Amino acid sequence: MLHAGGAARTDYAEAAAELALRVLRALDGAGDPDPLAGYVDAAADTKAALAAVRVLGADALAAHVLTGRPLTQAEAETVAEAARVFPLTAACDPDTAHIARWRDWAIAQAAARCGLPAPDPPRPDHAGPAAPADACAWRSWSVTMSQLSALALPGLDSAVHEAAHQGAVPLARGACWAILRRDYALAARLGRWLALVHGQGAAVPLDPAPLLDHLLLFGGVEARTVLEAEIARHLLKGSHT
Repeated sequence: MLHAGGAARTDYAEAAAELALRVLRALDGAGDPDPLAGYVDAAADTKAALAAVRVLGADALAAHVLTGRPLTQAEAETVAEAARVFPLTAACDPDTAHIARWRDWAIAQAAARCGLPAPDPPRPDHAGPAAPADACAWRSWSVTMSQLSALALPGLDSAVHEAAHQGAVPLARGACWAILRRDYALAARLGRWLALVHGQGAAVPLDPAPLLDHLLLFGGVEARTVLEAEIARHLLKGSHT
């Protein structure tokens, strides 16, 4: 969703990984209570730091959402500045633009849930990825749902969440497929959806807890994967308020 050359793309990915570590520490009650503002203020490359906020999306606010800690003015201003520097534009790939719009909607909703509403974009016109009716369509659908994993936070409600509730079986298939392929990032994102719908009372054919333990033991080395998995574990523990 961020249009950049190869070198800048690498810088943005590295910045996103560093910011993910800061959000993880805040989620654990350590580190800077305002991980976004603190990171951007201290960054040598402000643009890359703001890009990291956009890359993480609503996950950048996970420490606030899951602990109930109010969003400070500094954090809200950082989210708004990241959106100003990296706006959603018509240049987005038409095939994936709806993903970007859903992610923008999610971060605005997460900010509002933390007590300090950010500018609220309209809910995307795209209805969201409906749970597959075809038993053979679970693979492509689960990949799409993984791209929307930032929506798997408490307090958000949309057609995407309804699809996750209806698609617990294909989500479980996708998570098992990801583990077998050692695609731990995909497994963490799908495990996060399973954790969310499990906590909301959906019948889930796969216990997300051992899945998350497995991927953290064997594949939890990339910061954003660890953040996805730890968010899922918080969802399972019901530690959010």
